[in-house]
Amino acid sequence: MKKAILIAVLMCVALAGKAQSAFFRSCEDMENVETVYISKTMLHLVGLMKVDTENFDLNSLVRKLDSVEIVEAGGTQAVTLGKKAATNFHNYEKLMTVKDDSENVDILYKRVDKEHNTFVIMTREPSELVIVILTGTLTPEDVVKATRK
Repeated sequence: MKKAILIAVLMCVALAGKAQSAFFRSCEDMENVETVYISKTMLHLVGLMKVDTENFDLNSLVRKLDSVEIVEAGGTQAVTLGKKAATNFHNYEKLMTVKDDSENVDILYKRVDKEHNTFVIMTREPSELVIVILTGTLTPEDVVKATRK
């Protein structure tokens, strides 16, 4: 997951946009929290490059995405971020939970409108929390398939 974040950071040069979620904007100024926003235009370019990530097949979703938001925290900030996430995503439907040794992954879903959905993928380890927010025309089935890399 860190490799995907590093690639996104290197590719995105201060991308900001009004399409960012309230949760993401609230995390941008948190100390010791890394945030990455990737717009639809940048996602199209990433899709052309066939980026290889360790845990997630982003290439299969690129055409259906409007934005990707990534928030990462370690240490004590992971706990703070986890509490903030629980408050912000409490009304999302849980599609899937995976527990593997000390790593837990939750996939949450919420319909935005007739065509658009938001998915939240939270990966928790003992000292790290990574939250990926995907917004676009993708379906729950698309997201589950992408996590089976």
